Amino acid sequence: MKLSSNGTIVWKQNIGGSGNDHLRAMAYQPTVKEYFLCGDTDSGDGDFGGGQGDVDFGIIKLKQLDTLLLDSAVCSLNGFVPPTDTLRDICGNDSAYVSYKAVLLSGPFDGIKKIDTIFIGQTLRLPSITNGQISWNDDPTLSCSNCPHPIANPTRTTVYTATNFLVAGCSRSDQFTLVVLKDAVINIPTAFTPNGDGLNDWFGPLGKVPNEYSLQVFDRNGTLFFKSSSTYTKWDGRVNGVVQPHGMYVYLVQYKDMQGKWIMKKGTLALLR
Repeated sequence: MKLSSNGTIVWKQNIGGSGNDHLRAMAYQPTVKEYFLCGDTDSGDGDFGGGQGDVDFGIIKLKQLDTLLLDSAVCSLNGFVPPTDTLRDICGNDSAYVSYKAVLLSGPFDGIKKIDTIFIGQTLRLPSITNGQISWNDDPTLSCSNCPHPIANPTRTTVYTATNFLVAGCSRSDQFTLVVLKDAVINIPTAFTPNGDGLNDWFGPLGKVPNEYSLQVFDRNGTLFFKSSSTYTKWDGRVNGVVQPHGMYVYLVQYKDMQGKWIMKKGTLALLR
């Protein structure tokens, strides 16, 4: 049956009218949650109008409505009024049951880091999140100010301000710092403690290099224990899964600077247990 917006029944016949109705086949499409019923009716006063011949044939589509829970960004949780349901199909009928949950307007960098690093001449697509609208401060080094992820191309360390806002009148602002380096920055620890406590459990240079990079770790006899080609991949104090003992080891770090020159740093490190 079909109901009007005020709940009045405006249509309640399913297939036929006063005569016999026959359901001949049914098919279900699970991906779209739709049923297709086909059959015929002996009557001419039902849904299969027209009265052409003795029997009218028809196909009926029934859709299982989705239930959606949608967030609705608000300035305050007090006095929240759910928006009107306007999810309709092509025939003007409800296509989904929708419930709205009030959530406060988010900050532009909630849950994400607010600092990053590039080398001079590089660009970065700035991160952000918003459940409203967003704008950035006017800055000639940004590709746009009303988009969520502008491309930044500064020549020096720059602080950008982003603002999330709602048409209701509230807003939240925060800042993102983009550090610009003129050349590689590498700091190499002299010891680490791979004991699983989350502090100094990995050995590797700290910093950023613009080009090729390698890290090698050896024992005192010159046996290669570990190698890496990324500053993000560090040594956990194991070799083939075997925990290595307390002691001194040798590292060799090589990378190219902004001029393409190879830089080499080597020394000893202490593995402490």
